[in-house]
Amino acid sequence: HWVVFGLLLIVSEIFMPLFIVIWFGLSAIIVGLVDKLFDTSFATEILTWTVLSVVFLALWFMFSKDKTISKSGQSDFTLGTKGIVTQ
Repeated sequence: HWVVFGLLLIVSEIFMPLFIVIWFGLSAIIVGLVDKLFDTSFATEILTWTVLSVVFLALWFMFSKDKTISKSGQSDFTLGTKGIVTQ
């Protein structure tokens, strides 16, 4: 049931392009595979799914940030801000 739940979460990512739900789905698939190999309790499965989801989300946010942002040539204002060019 964990693998099916994981696949449903991954497929639901198509309709919610946040690229966050996919990590919950991947965690559920991994829990399903671990459950297939080892006989685990439901509480252990929930705990494993929660921990894996948090780890995957943390890794995603850590590696998806653009660390090479520079201010050279860029404005501090958002789109739609009006200004006057003086030079």
